[in-house]
Amino acid sequence: MGNSLFFLNQPYEQFTWVEQGWVTSMWEYLSTSNLKLVYPNQWMPSRPRLHDIFLMEFFQCSKATQKELEILNKSRIYLQAITLSDIASTDGITILPSAIQGHPTVGCHSNLDWPHQGRPPRQACPCGNNTYYH
Repeated sequence: MGNSLFFLNQPYEQFTWVEQGWVTSMWEYLSTSNLKLVYPNQWMPSRPRLHDIFLMEFFQCSKATQKELEILNKSRIYLQAITLSDIASTDGITILPSAIQGHPTVGCHSNLDWPHQGRPPRQACPCGNNTYYH
């Protein structure tokens, strides 16, 4: 989900931009029933750098629309990025040109089992300049 908390224990209604499927149906049921899952020893992403941020937590606080959050999440999955440091220069000052152009970072392969996500189409670009998309 691109955030720091176990998503199935978060309020479902705050994540309506997530693609619908059986997991989201279960998540909605858990949320509306006030149930929590206890999963000992679960892996949760951490912030690799001091002052790093989780991308989707940032985007959710940025007043992005539901459609923009959907596209940003698909783009994040395509780039295999969870935190800003996944797409930023080592000094943390700039976004890597490959990420801006919509290409996964060369030489930085994630060990996570990511879902297949195609590159979002140019028309979907929420930023207006279409730099990111093909």
